Amino acid sequence: MADIWFYTNGREQIGPFTLNELRAELERMPGAAETYVWRDGFADWEKAKNVGGLLERPKATKSIAPPPLSKRRPDQHSSVKKVKWRYALYGALGGAALPLSDYLFEWRGPKFYPWVGEGLAYNIGYFGGGMMLAALVGFLAGAYDDRLNRKRAK
Repeated sequence: MADIWFYTNGREQIGPFTLNELRAELERMPGAAETYVWRDGFADWEKAKNVGGLLERPKATKSIAPPPLSKRRPDQHSSVKKVKWRYALYGALGGAALPLSDYLFEWRGPKFYPWVGEGLAYNIGYFGGGMMLAALVGFLAGAYDDRLNRKRAK
């Protein structure tokens, strides 16, 4: 059980921690060298600076650098999809605003049926159709904008 560690802040004992967790805790606290630590096998609490290897960072392994990025980044396609869907979202919001304002202000006269029976289906179709049509137009605008940006990038 030599792998379970505790430390004290002067008022209470804190833990249990693994060795790596304790190192991380000690790195974050000021005066870590004077903090008392304990693990199974110690007769009494010891200052962290007196425990060999506790405050030393483990030697870093040699990191392997990735190859340089090619002309086409791996995330390029995902950003293109985001642009297209952003346009579609804007179109859908505009498509929702148009029938809603038509309903609220009745600019073209009373266009809506009572919200019961067949009138409910008609009204929902009017709102949904307007939103879907505007979303499609927005998506196509995003695709066109993406195409123009790709031409400029070449």
